[in-house]
Amino acid sequence: MPARGCPNAAVHPDENCRNPALPSPSRPGHDAAMTTANAFTWAWSAGWTLLVLPLSIALLRGRAAAWARRRATPRMLRMRGIGGLILWASAVTSAVLLSAGVYGDRYYLGVLVGPVAVLAAVVLVAVTDVAERRRSRVPFPTSQ
Repeated sequence: MPARGCPNAAVHPDENCRNPALPSPSRPGHDAAMTTANAFTWAWSAGWTLLVLPLSIALLRGRAAAWARRRATPRMLRMRGIGGLILWASAVTSAVLLSAGVYGDRYYLGVLVGPVAVLAAVVLVAVTDVAERRRSRVPFPTSQ
């Protein structure tokens, strides 16, 4: 029985008002056509891999611009590199799993994992920055 309000109920009698003959990456047994969503996930993964991954690895190895080395300790730079790797892994993994159709009924996992990873990266960098700034601060002389 076609869904109510389906404009082409005679053409596609599917309950969800979709044409079952069209390829869909979420339906097993169908060839996945390159859709706008797939193109976006590939571009998203490529962008993160080309921009964030090299910068994160450089920071992890301690290679940074002179102005960044003047403002941060080597430990802070390494933690920023690790935070960048966490963000990269979260962005690329969620995009790849979404385009592969792995989520399906477990879509809430992807929705939860992304913000949790971002929060973990931000907290890691912030806690390290605060700890390093406190450790490098010269204590004030005590009055007698």
